[in-house]
Amino acid sequence: MKIALEVISVRSSYIEGLSDVILIDRSSNTVVCIPVGEFEARLIALSVDKKDLPKPMMFESFVSIISYFGVEVKYVLIDSFRDGVYGAKVYCSSEKENGLFNTRVSDAINLALKAGCPIYIKDAVLKEVGFDADVLLEKEPIVEEVNVCSKVSDLDLEMLEDLLEDAVENEDYELAVLLRDKINELKGREKGDV
Repeated sequence: MKIALEVISVRSSYIEGLSDVILIDRSSNTVVCIPVGEFEARLIALSVDKKDLPKPMMFESFVSIISYFGVEVKYVLIDSFRDGVYGAKVYCSSEKENGLFNTRVSDAINLALKAGCPIYIKDAVLKEVGFDADVLLEKEPIVEEVNVCSKVSDLDLEMLEDLLEDAVENEDYELAVLLRDKINELKGREKGDV
């Protein structure tokens, strides 16, 4: 099963040289944070803000070229997460054929934003990497404040505890709560409680 996501923010990552693209599944209030290169993140941010560059980037040209030949980008699908890397596919369709093509997740997101098509994630991937946005919400759903890696559970406990300490020192208590809960969840798994 695939679930629709919406890009809500692009933020600096705690990982040097990367930025985080924040997406949300509004139906379950689940947030996914995808680390991408800083250059790719800037392009995604421009697409989210609907700002054009003086010259088109390759993904913009790609959408124009395939549209000219009667091919449409129907949707993109974030379909895997292995060894800290997301996998994505672009589904294209014409009158005669349909095709699913592998691509980098940052390119897939940019294509979707430029083509105006949906971004989906496989349910199993969302369950693996997503986290509940309620921890980060106040009165209104302002998820733009999210600034954590989506695959926190893949990080080792020592790194999570260091991040927690930094969050408390920086008085980022919403992040601290999220990290504390993830640490407790991982410790529970290690003991076999979960």
